Amino acid sequence: MPNIKKRKNEDQESESIIKKRERLNLACEIEEQGVRMNPCSYCREEKRKCIFDRDNSKHIRCSECVRMKKACNAVKPLIESWESEVPRISDWESLDRQMEKLDEQEEEALTRLHAQQEEMKTRQEETLAKLLRLRKQKGFFKARRAKIRARGLQYLDKLDALKEKERKEAEKAAKKVTDKVDPSSLSSQPVFFFDDFNLFPFP
Repeated sequence: MPNIKKRKNEDQESESIIKKRERLNLACEIEEQGVRMNPCSYCREEKRKCIFDRDNSKHIRCSECVRMKKACNAVKPLIESWESEVPRISDWESLDRQMEKLDEQEEEALTRLHAQQEEMKTRQEETLAKLLRLRKQKGFFKARRAKIRARGLQYLDKLDALKEKERKEAEKAAKKVTDKVDPSSLSSQPVFFFDDFNLFPFP
């Protein structure tokens, strides 16, 4: 039992040593990479330099408070607030570059849109011209069909007229023939019957 307690105490001591070493390393890193600011209460009382990490301004804790494991009440210096809150010239220049890039892209998009509209207009004009040409051709063929129908009807009319003419001429010729024959001479002629002639006598 005493050995277990001793081992546990040794582990706790070694763990505390490691944590202290990590804390000291963090404090040294803050001092190397940080900036000086208005001293906190601890640094003011101990007359030490109050240095904090400017890259982690959300977690303000000076290097001395980290090293001594103290609560830090440091206030972010005014110059840091100015740099983080007031726009810098580089910010405006960056915005200007982005706006220029957007303007170029917008101009390019408008140019492409106008080209597409012109191309579409040209295609529409070509399509409309083709449509008018097709309708004109259809009208031509419709007129041609009408002429063919008229010619066919005219041919039938001529054929009917020719038949009527031939019929009238035939009637006229038949009438002339009947007019030349004398009906009285036809009645005086003797009429023969086959029974009056013994063509095939039998014994």
